[in-house]
Amino acid sequence: MSVSALGFGGRPLEALLRTFDEERQLVASEEPLRELERVMEYDRLPFTGAERTQYLTLLRLEAEIVQTENSITRVRDADDDKFLECAVEGDADVLVSGDEDLLDLHSYDGVDIVTPDEFVRMVEEA
Repeated sequence: MSVSALGFGGRPLEALLRTFDEERQLVASEEPLRELERVMEYDRLPFTGAERTQYLTLLRLEAEIVQTENSITRVRDADDDKFLECAVEGDADVLVSGDEDLLDLHSYDGVDIVTPDEFVRMVEEA
């Protein structure tokens, strides 16, 4: 669920699109969605107001929205803990990220942490 997926395409977009099928379920929670909405408003990113609204609406329709009740403090950058919380609460198998602080963990509580490229390869090999 990254800004780079829609703003810049490539493997991040391909990874996101792979979650919109019957075999996989995108998991999200409110805090990462709010951060995504905030980041999409940066002047340097190529999103119009309509595109932001459409993207966030699509994510809310397609994703399983989970409530995060447990606080996790495992990432060097505390702002990234919310992504682990979402993955764990959503019983995710994989957390897809380009963030080095998350990727350096490799896995957490049964959730593999992989790059978009690694995720696409995993899906193609399954």
